[in-house]
Amino acid sequence: LNARWAASPVLWLSGGTPRGAVGRGGFQDIDQIGIAERATKGAWRIDDPATMADTFALAWRTMLAGRPGPV
Repeated sequence: LNARWAASPVLWLSGGTPRGAVGRGGFQDIDQIGIAERATKGAWRIDDPATMADTFALAWRTMLAGRPGPV
């Protein structure tokens, strides 16, 4: 939230539980998107590595668009 209020562009990358294991108490099994959405300009989950470059580009543009902020 500090980065958001300070208009600091921050790109937050995080590992997580595979979609098929969500809700089964695995390592890192928390709602990371739900948490991130409250403190950032945008949050996305990448399930297919083929979409990583496009999602990264979207995140970068979002981070710098208008008032900069974390994504």
